[in-house]
Amino acid sequence: MSVLKKLQYNILSFQQFKNIVEELKSIGAKVQIIGKSIEDREIYSLTVGEGKIKLLSICRLHGNEPASTNGGLLFLYNLLRQGRVLDYYLKPYLEDISITVIPLANPDGAENYFRKFSKNPKPSWENSFEETRTNASGIDLNRDWLTLSQPETRNIHRYINEMAPLVILDHHEFYFKGGYPPKWPDGENEFMITLTDAPYFWIDENISELSLRLSEEMALRLSENWGYWPVKKRWFLGDSKDKNKPVVPPIYLGSHFPYEEIIKTLIETWGVGLGNYLLSERAYIHAISIASSVYWIYENRSLIENMINKSKNESVMNTQEYVISGKDLEKAKEMLYLHGISFIEESNNIRVILPQAKARMAMILLDRDCPLNLKLYEKRKIYTIDTLLDVKIKKL
Repeated sequence: MSVLKKLQYNILSFQQFKNIVEELKSIGAKVQIIGKSIEDREIYSLTVGEGKIKLLSICRLHGNEPASTNGGLLFLYNLLRQGRVLDYYLKPYLEDISITVIPLANPDGAENYFRKFSKNPKPSWENSFEETRTNASGIDLNRDWLTLSQPETRNIHRYINEMAPLVILDHHEFYFKGGYPPKWPDGENEFMITLTDAPYFWIDENISELSLRLSEEMALRLSENWGYWPVKKRWFLGDSKDKNKPVVPPIYLGSHFPYEEIIKTLIETWGVGLGNYLLSERAYIHAISIASSVYWIYENRSLIENMINKSKNESVMNTQEYVISGKDLEKAKEMLYLHGISFIEESNNIRVILPQAKARMAMILLDRDCPLNLKLYEKRKIYTIDTLLDVKIKKL
């Protein structure tokens, strides 16, 4: 069976996935192993293009959401073979933009899903195989972006720090309950495409504005190609009733990286439990979301760079200093390093001095009085580093 057919119609085993990665490497993708999972499976990044503007797509943090993996690989295969993805001709833009896809962020969960799906492939809510959503330790990787307790999230975050993308796309599939399968995905609350930008409280306005514009462009292009799949915007708003500035913990990938001055949109196809039913359409929706992002970035590259620079300048906080000490000092150093926060090592403590590039994230981890933490504390939620590790923080 050809690679194209496999990606459109088949749920992949990890070995099949690796074979396709090798095929993509042979036709021009730059392939890098950026880390390994708990069960020692490789986490790959695949890059096309040489531009200084960097786009990153992260697929399948949840093992039972297969369309995002197939979609990311479909995007790369079509781009490398034809220079286009469906109607989107992208080859001319690769001099200005580099596109990186992490097609399988949770390889252990995905392999577990493949085994269970192979035994019972019928589309059904009962076959959502929810236990395969997590990694091998039972941790939901999309709740681990602040604590970074798992090798998968640690490796990917480290890679993001090194890569420094301007835009991150966060690819998922959504849960579905009810009759299976409907004849056509146009029923109310059936098979929607959901998009979420970055409207969250205390995110820089430039990042929020650019994320919204990207999301609007994506919604338009997806509607043009899949008009019978309703597009719902801002589907995930956390637990806030304020639809304009919801207070969401920065523990999710999509609510974390905007605090690091990165534009973000989350794309979901409503497909958990569907197996390979309508897999081609679900996968191509993810592929087109990447393609439409490339166009938007290219057409707005000067605006994006100006607004990002403005965001970084505005996000430099007032002069502040924090001293961290305690039993878990080495773990604290590692956490700060993984988040890209600069610190100074002393004999029995470490110092974090603001302003610096990751000032907003530093305050979230170190300062209970920062605006976001005060709002979170109203909900009895707190994520400062002294609640995660055995350390003390002194604010000077």
